[in-house]
Amino acid sequence: MEYGIQYIDPSIFIPSADSNLAKSYLNIITTDNKASSIIIEDDCVEIEPHTVLIIGPQLNARVNFQEKSPYHYLFFSEGFYSQAQNDSILLPQLMGIVESEGGYLKVSIPPDYISFSQFANNQLKQAFENYSNSPLIKDLVHLIIRQIIIYVYLKLTENQINVVSPLTHVDNSLLWNFYELIDKHVHKEKHISFYAESLKTTPRRLASLTKKAVSKTPKELITEGHCCPIKI
Repeated sequence: MEYGIQYIDPSIFIPSADSNLAKSYLNIITTDNKASSIIIEDDCVEIEPHTVLIIGPQLNARVNFQEKSPYHYLFFSEGFYSQAQNDSILLPQLMGIVESEGGYLKVSIPPDYISFSQFANNQLKQAFENYSNSPLIKDLVHLIIRQIIIYVYLKLTENQINVVSPLTHVDNSLLWNFYELIDKHVHKEKHISFYAESLKTTPRRLASLTKKAVSKTPKELITEGHCCPIKI
């Protein structure tokens, strides 16, 4: 599987279910306002509130059935993430740091980043559950994951974040709404002006947003949506 996201509540987790937390090349666990824990190589690893835990593929990580607090689990393959040259450079650098730390590491989420973290988890979960076969939504998933990876890498290497991501929270919401409009109207509406007006923005701003996010024009995304309709 290229990518996936799960909301795991250990208190109601069925023991017979798949408890593996190292399903792919890179595995990310994020907590909200409560601490939690998982098992890594038979050791209980505590995860503080608002924390990102990165786990490499070589470790044995699983759900701690004694834990009560839930968390989000995101995983994705190397091929899914490395869609551009910059991605192919950044990911191995991050994985090198993870391996040097024993195969996993934790990064705290600062207060000004918490809202985006929660937004990202919700959007990724919605994308995986409802739109996983759409190339448009895969672009959005890749964008969100890329922002998470950039944040973690900068936090580890510079210990400070000035610009966390190429898109603001508002821009992320606008992009997501644009994709949903394409899904609903692409067979009847091909004009960019229709989508811009529906989003209460301008064609120029929409073009700037899609170029920054996925290196494509709104017209290209509309065409892709027409050729590869989303199945809900």
